[in-house]
Amino acid sequence: MTTALALALVSAGCGGGPPREPPDGSLPVPPSCGAPASIRDGEAVDLDPRLATAVVPIRCPDGTTYSGFASTPAQAFRYEVGGTSNRAVTISTANDQTAVATDTVIAIFSGECDASRVALACFDDTRAQGRYERRANGTVLARAGESLTILVGYYAEGSGQVRVDVSSRDNRAPDVASAETLFLDDRVLFWVDATDPDGDTDVAGLEIAFVGELGELVRVDGQALRRIDAVRVGGTFEATLGVVDVPDAVRSVLVRAVDAAGVPSESSVTAARTDGSFVGITEPCDGPRGPQICLGELECATTGGSAGTCQPSATVTAACSEATAVTLTMGMGQTRVGHASVTIEPGAGFLRYPFEQCPEGDVDSYTPRTQGHEGILSFTIPEGRWDVLGRSSGTENLDTILYFRTACGDPESTIGCADDIDASSRNYYSALEVRDVVSPAAGMTVALVAELWDGPTGTLAESFDMDITLRPVRSSGESCDTAFQLDRCAGTPCRSGTCP
Repeated sequence: MTTALALALVSAGCGGGPPREPPDGSLPVPPSCGAPASIRDGEAVDLDPRLATAVVPIRCPDGTTYSGFASTPAQAFRYEVGGTSNRAVTISTANDQTAVATDTVIAIFSGECDASRVALACFDDTRAQGRYERRANGTVLARAGESLTILVGYYAEGSGQVRVDVSSRDNRAPDVASAETLFLDDRVLFWVDATDPDGDTDVAGLEIAFVGELGELVRVDGQALRRIDAVRVGGTFEATLGVVDVPDAVRSVLVRAVDAAGVPSESSVTAARTDGSFVGITEPCDGPRGPQICLGELECATTGGSAGTCQPSATVTAACSEATAVTLTMGMGQTRVGHASVTIEPGAGFLRYPFEQCPEGDVDSYTPRTQGHEGILSFTIPEGRWDVLGRSSGTENLDTILYFRTACGDPESTIGCADDIDASSRNYYSALEVRDVVSPAAGMTVALVAELWDGPTGTLAESFDMDITLRPVRSSGESCDTAFQLDRCAGTPCRSGTCP
C-alpha cells in the first residue's frame, strides 16, 4: 500500500509550547509529539503552523543523534502496518515533489513518538544504491498490526514542499548462491549472485566477515562483521569496501545478502581471497573481475587492436564527445575567462569522481558515484603555465562537486577535486583551484566535470552556473601583477611587480 504525505514546510515542529523543565534541573524533557495525524491510503496532511520547533535531538539506534530535530520544524504522523506477517515499511522524501536541495531527516518510533526513547530507525543523508541523497529515505522491518510514528524534519531554513511516500509489503529473507571477491590495494570488490522472493531489487547490501586460514574471524579496521551497500549491475550485485587495511592473514570472506529492511539471508557463502591490482589506460588487463582491473570507469577492451587493454568505454567516449564547449576570452590582465550553464539530467552517470582527492572522499562502503549525469565542460588551454579556477553557483542551494581532467576519458588524468565552499554556512557549491597546468605550444583541450551529490532521481533536471578562469603563472624575472593578483609567481609571491 502507498501513502503520500505532502508537507508544506513552515516554521513549525513536533510538540506544542516551550519544553518543560525537569524537576532535578537536568536536561530538558524531550518534546511530546502530541497527537499525530492518522495517515491512510491517499490521504495528505499539511504541517500545522501552530506547532513549536522541536528542541531535543532524536536518539538513533547507532548511538548518534539527529540534531536536525533540535533546530527545525518537524511533523509527526501515525502509520498502521497492515498485512498478516512481517512487513518492510519504506519511507522516502526522494521524489519529484521534494526539491533535491531539501535536506530532510526521518525518525521512526514503534508506538508513541517520544524523543526520550531510542528511535526504531533514523534516516538522513543516504547512499542508496551507491548514490548520495540529502533527501531522506529508508526501510524498516515492522510487524503486521504495529503502529509506527514517523517524524519528518529538515535542516534547511525557509519553506518548501516536502512529499513523504510510505509503502509496506510482506518481507521474506533473501537468498545468496555464490560470491567472488578481489582485494585491490586499500579496497575489496565483491560480485554476488543473490535473489529475493520479494523481488531482486530488494537486495540492498551485503553482510561480510573476514576469515583466516583456520576459519577464525579476523578483525579488519577493528570490526569482525560489517554491512556494505550493494547495487545490481546486469545480473550480479556489486559492492565495494574501502578504504580499508586488510591483514595478510585473511584468506576468505563469508558473505550474506541483506534486503532493504536489513534482513540477511539465512545462510552464507564463502568467497576465496584473490589479490589483484589497478591498471590504467592502455595497460594490459584481465576483464571486469581482474586480477588486473581497470581504474575508474575504464573497461578492458575485448575486440579490435586495443583488446586486452584498458580503454574508455563507449558511453564514456560518447559523454566526452558531447561535452559543452566553452570559449575562453581575455579577462582582466592576461587571464582567460569563460562561463557556461550546466544541466544535470536524471540517471546514472558515466564518470567516477575522484573520491580519494575530495574533502568528503573518505568513502567507506558504497560505490563512488554521484547522482545524475555529469556536466562536462570542454575548453582549450593556450600555451604556457596556468592555474585553472572553476566555481559553481546558482539560485538553488545545490550540492556540487568539481574535478579537472587533462583528458576527459582518462581517470588518471584527474587533477584536483573540490566539494563544499563552506558547509558550515550551508554553501554546498564548489570552488576548484588546480595549479601549474602546463599546456604545449599547440594548446591542450581539457575537461572540467561538475556533478551533484544529491542530483535528480525522477524526471526533472537540475541546472546551475559555472565560471572558469585561467590565471597565468609567471617565472622568475617576469613582470607580475602586484595590485590585483591577476597572475601568480611560480615561486614566492610577486614583489614590486617582478617575480623573484
